[in-house]
Amino acid sequence: MTDNNESARTHWLYEWIDAYNIKSRDDLLRHAEIPATLERLHDIATKVPAWHAKPAPQERSIVAGGTLDLSGRITCGAAACAKKRIDRIFGQIWHYFDSIVVEGPSARSTVRALETMKKRERPAFFFTLWEEIDLLLYARKIGIVDNLVFREKPHAFCDHHLRENAAEAGIAAAVDGNLRKEIAKELKKSSTIQLTPEGDAWRYFISNPEFSETFSGRYRHSSKKGAKPSKQQAAEAAVRRCSAALVFDAAMSRKLGLPLVQEFSFLWPNQSMTEDPESLESRVALQLPLPVLQGLAARDIVRFRADHKPHFERFQHALTEAIREQADRVGTSSPANIAAAVNEDFIRPAMADIERSMIETKRLFGTKSGTSIAVGTAIAGAGILSSIPLVIASGLGAAVTVTLASANSYLDSKKDAKLSDVYFLWKATKMHNK
Repeated sequence: MTDNNESARTHWLYEWIDAYNIKSRDDLLRHAEIPATLERLHDIATKVPAWHAKPAPQERSIVAGGTLDLSGRITCGAAACAKKRIDRIFGQIWHYFDSIVVEGPSARSTVRALETMKKRERPAFFFTLWEEIDLLLYARKIGIVDNLVFREKPHAFCDHHLRENAAEAGIAAAVDGNLRKEIAKELKKSSTIQLTPEGDAWRYFISNPEFSETFSGRYRHSSKKGAKPSKQQAAEAAVRRCSAALVFDAAMSRKLGLPLVQEFSFLWPNQSMTEDPESLESRVALQLPLPVLQGLAARDIVRFRADHKPHFERFQHALTEAIREQADRVGTSSPANIAAAVNEDFIRPAMADIERSMIETKRLFGTKSGTSIAVGTAIAGAGILSSIPLVIASGLGAAVTVTLASANSYLDSKKDAKLSDVYFLWKATKMHNK
């Protein structure tokens, strides 16, 4: 899972973290008093391109939208919230994709702060910097760094280029002013909006059943300093911000030639950005209703995939073939319809076959489905005793007598299960239910 240029996918802040062995907030604050270390931080951040797409990841990859990446631009920037976000995005994509293109802590913001901040602003800067470092250390600790490809996204288009990029991506509705106002009205009706003063501006907090987390932003009146906005104005500001972020995400997605996973369902017009077969496969994979996968933590996901790599690769390949087959059968107009067909015709029947087989063979041992049976060691020690019944303790502690033929039947079923294209998914389900 490597690029030709590995440094192009690693977050720039890791270089500074490793150079000074930053492992705690105290480490950071100690180095904050040394001008040379901050000069090094400035030098590293300055070398990061304003935004770049190439080189694209070589493995199966996807671009994380603004509410799923690790930049904190659209969502809460606190490490605690970002860590939950990591679990959320991995739960959505790990069954098909190998890596995620994300935006992390901004090099541009760091450079700007180092060059312009006043003495009284230093505590806030280092508070934010530690939150960013804490998140990156966490990503390294749980072993997902190799699954992340860090890229700086665009964040400043003039009106012409904003509209141009939206049109090219097939999301012109995202920059339609009248439509945005209508969306804001609906958002206001269905949301809880709170407003709190913040200096000469106001901060709004929008909670909605459709949002994965509370949306927050800053509102400053264009002409009346400190004027409190209405809830409608706050909703309109949120929609404008989300619309712009959606266009920026789409621009990155198109530049990389990768699909985009995003949560702006109230803005997305349900149009495909590209029509190539690989894009269709990715969009269908994102629509698959596999809720069990979304209940696992990112660290467990990465470890589980590594421990069951051959089975995962078999499942990944079989899933791709199933998507292609269903796309040929039902057409390519709706990824959701194709995903439903894949689930009904491929995943559910195969999962049921494994479960039925395992239940039947475990019944021979007087055990319940899901109870582990330690037959391997017992059979290995049987040797020439093939004609003698074995006594094996069941999961309930009762002794049951089974023939070696029954034990062999159980092992054959286990072997057949492991050869199933969906064995990886079945194992994940069992792990989730433990």
